[in-house]
Amino acid sequence: MTTDHMTEHREDATPRRRRPELIDVREAADILNVSVRTVTRLCILNKIRCVKVGYQWRINRAALIRYAGLEEVCDHGSL
Repeated sequence: MTTDHMTEHREDATPRRRRPELIDVREAADILNVSVRTVTRLCILNKIRCVKVGYQWRINRAALIRYAGLEEVCDHGSL
């Protein structure tokens, strides 16, 4: 078996999982129309789904949209 053949087989056998889109605090603040400090506080208090990478927070964009109640805006593509 060649390497290409093995790769093709593996991709067919396991469906690819979509990775969540992570945004930084500044972009989250823009979406919520609040300060960067407010978003940082929400991260610290575990109010929004996020992860700390080094000294920086990364926020799950879809979870942020749900938290803010903006889901219907996303469906129309205006966000």
